[in-house]
Order: sequence, then C-alpha cells, then structure tokens
Amino acid sequence: MVTRGLQMTLAVICILEQVHAMGYYTIVAPRVIRPNTEYHVAVSTVNVGQPTTVKVDVGGKQDSGGTFKISQFITVSPYENRILKLDIGDVGPGQYNITAQGSGGLDFYNSTALQYIHKSYSVFIQTDKAIYKPGHKVQFRALVLNSHLKPSVTAPLDIYITDGDRNRVKQWTRALTTRGVFSGEMELSANPVLGDWNITVSVLDQVFSKSFQVAEYVLPKFEVTIDVPKHATFKDSKVVATVRAKYTYGRQVRGEATISAYPAYFSSLLQPIFTPPVRKVIPIDGKAVIEFDIVKELRLTDEYERAVQFDVAVEEALTGRRQNNSAQVMLHKYKYKLELVKTSEYFKPGLKYTAFIKLSHHDGTPVTDRTNPVKVRWGYSYDQDNYNETEYKLSSNGLVELIFHPPLTNATTLGIEAEYLNVKEWFSTVSAAMSPSNNFIQAVVKTENPMVNQDVEIEVTSTEPMKYVSYQVLGRGDVIIAATVTVQEQTTASWRFLATYAMAPTAHVVVQYLRDNGEVVA
Repeated sequence: MVTRGLQMTLAVICILEQVHAMGYYTIVAPRVIRPNTEYHVAVSTVNVGQPTTVKVDVGGKQDSGGTFKISQFITVSPYENRILKLDIGDVGPGQYNITAQGSGGLDFYNSTALQYIHKSYSVFIQTDKAIYKPGHKVQFRALVLNSHLKPSVTAPLDIYITDGDRNRVKQWTRALTTRGVFSGEMELSANPVLGDWNITVSVLDQVFSKSFQVAEYVLPKFEVTIDVPKHATFKDSKVVATVRAKYTYGRQVRGEATISAYPAYFSSLLQPIFTPPVRKVIPIDGKAVIEFDIVKELRLTDEYERAVQFDVAVEEALTGRRQNNSAQVMLHKYKYKLELVKTSEYFKPGLKYTAFIKLSHHDGTPVTDRTNPVKVRWGYSYDQDNYNETEYKLSSNGLVELIFHPPLTNATTLGIEAEYLNVKEWFSTVSAAMSPSNNFIQAVVKTENPMVNQDVEIEVTSTEPMKYVSYQVLGRGDVIIAATVTVQEQTTASWRFLATYAMAPTAHVVVQYLRDNGEVVA
C-alpha cells in the first residue's frame, strides 16, 4: 500500500470471523477510546444471503466504581460496508470493551478490550518572552484545540501560575475562552523568587504546563559567531573557521580570539580515549580566519565518520570582557551519500515494487550530474554473483527510480547495491510479504497531491481475480470511510472518494478482499 501527498496512522481493531461455515463478518474500529469524542465502527458481512442486524456496544466498569455503556443498531446487507457512530461522553478511566452481536443473516458474538486514553484536548501555552527580569510584565495566552485540531470553546479552564519555589501566586478559576483562546497577564514584583516559573492550564481534568524563567541578567555588550562548514571530508585536508565579533550596535570588536578544535567522542566507557584540543590564539578586529589541518594538527588519520568541535572565546581589548560560542563540523569519508528510499518495507511477489536511490550531499541537497551514471546491482537472492546490473541517469532532484517485478514464486528477498563514482553502498535487503495462499493485493494512490474537498483515486492490483474489494479510510484515530467496490473477476480495480478535513494531515487507506476459504488478503 503506497500513499502520497495528503498522506493517506492509526491503531485499529480488525475482527474477522467465520460463522457456521457459511459467512463472514468484519468489524473495524479504533483500539483507543477517548472521552468527549465520536467513536466510529465499520461493519461488513460476506457470503450471507440476507441482511444482518448488528448491535455494537461500547462500555465497561469505570475506576470510580460506576458502569458505562452505549449501544447502536445497524442493518448491513451482504457485501456492504457501513459505519455506525457512538457518542462517547465525559467518561473516566476504566476497563472498556467493544462488543458486536449479529442476528438475522448472520448470527455472531464477539468482544474485544479497548485502551482508554484520557487526552481529548490539546492546549498550547505561549509567553511573550522566555526570560523575565523583576518588575517585568508576563503576558501569555492558551490555545485550546479539540481532537480535530479545531479551537474549542466548550469547557472552562482553570489556570494558575507558580513561582520558583512552587508557590501559587495567581490563578484564574473557570476562565472562558474566546474562540478557543484565553489571554492573561501578571506583573512581577521588584523582588520575586528567581528561577523557573510555571503556567498550568487544566481542562476537563487534563493538565498542561509551560515554564518560563525569572532571573537577574545583563545583556551582553557584544556577540561572537563562528562559521565553519557543517560537513567536510578527510580529503579536504583543512577546515577553515571564520570568527566574527561585533557590538550590539554594529561596531566591530577588537581583541584576542582563542579557538580550540578537537574531535568529539561518544563512548560507553567510563574513561574514553581523549585527544588534547588544538588551541590557537590570534588577534581579531571584527573578523578573523583560521585554518586547521585535519591530519597534521587534528591528527585524524582514519576515515571513520566523526564530529569535530570548535570552541571560540573572544576577549575585548579595552575591558577584558569575554564572550564565547561553538560549532561542529562532521567529517565524512565521501563527499556524497547514497540512500535507499522504500515505498514499502516488504515487496509482494507477483506485483510491482518501486524503490528510489537518493544521491545527495551530506547537507541533504541533491546531486545534479547528467554525465556519470549510478550503477545498481540487484537480485532476488543472497548470491550476489548472480545479480543483474543496470545503469541509470540521475534525475534533476538526485533520484533514481527502481521498478522491480518479482516473480510469484521463489522470491523471498530483494538485495540492492548502488555505486556512484567511488561511493558504493550495500543496502539492507527487502523481504517478501507472506501469505498462506501466496496471493497478494496492492493499492496505490494515483492522485499526485491529494487535497481536501477533492477526489482521491485509488488503484488496486491483485495476483488473482477478485469479486469485490473492501476498503476503509482511517485518520486521526478514527474510521472515516468504509465501502465495498464490486470488481467482477478482475485483477485490477480503481475508484475515487472525497478527501475531507478529517483526513488531514495524514490518513491511511486499508484495502482487503476475502477469498472463498476465509483468508483475508490485504
């Protein structure tokens, strides 16, 4: 299943059962239950001669000692997908289950446990500054959003501010929002408690907080910056660092700059190997440029990727004030990097599999080269001597599209190796998907950039003829669309559905069909 654009993630319950060796039913619903939300359940039946009446219950025992239960009935025709809605009120923590019971065309009973998550709102707290001095005014606002990321005005807020000793210094009880926004302010005294203060917002027993700092501080008279390349190679031989120092009003600083350079080590040992820093002291008049030899001075003769730390301290000549800064350079063996971009973690035998080779600089910018090819070796085994080799030209965005057509049998792994100039990369193998009957289905979003309020086209291909295809669109922890498409013994099918706001920013399309023996191919 491949998706693009308005990305078409979610934990769901998918129940499929055979009843009396005659028919099947499926129940698709979120595994998570939240208070003050709508809970949607997709129900379908297969190989049934008449409509089935399905009762769905969500309920259980609350931790407070009470019970909760809500029910809905729905009639489902054969080979039909329908969604029923349950309004979950202000329920507290507890042990809850979803129970489905069918009668008429299909008699069944099933129950599955749900996970309770209390969060149904998000609160974002903003302050006008990160650090305040005594006597300053603290201005803040709280933005309350519901599970659909829309401003919520339904519930009042309890807000309070605590100082560095956790004393509550101000509070707002049952404060109302304006279009989901509450704004407040508080003026600090001349001698407040210094340290980390907190703004805490409570909405329907959900607590959110943000800290800010109250401190006596003096703004620096000048600032120091150090410019070094973020990435370099060992073959560059030297790393150039440019140090700049200027006053806050723009004038250049005269003084002395001390630059230290040393490799950064990350080790689980208590006493890792340590290399003494290389220090250089030079005069500075607003700007200074200094070079470090990678081999002779930094003594980095190996070709393992590592970071080099640069620390600079500038001392002003007139007052002796000091300001410092630091930066890092990552040293690499090669100038470029090769990556394998998979459209799926598994390939499905008998169906097309697409992957991309991405050639880029270490800062992420693509490599543009119309002359030198990228050599790709690939095969459906671990025997690299029998691999095929193909040469590709790079696209303008540094990508090479790889299209594979794995055989339906005797294909358990896909090995890929890429080479560009002196860079060679062996990627981890792509494993084959598993199926009891060795039949597979694949869905592709054909719409280039799905947008809200526009149709999204889905194309499905299978390794055997299908009678029908069922699909569900899942987004924001809920079932949004559930439907069945008649295929009439074809191996391909396509259809469209309308993209809604509830599918943004990411949604998943789950596609499946049922074989005569009850196997779900998805």
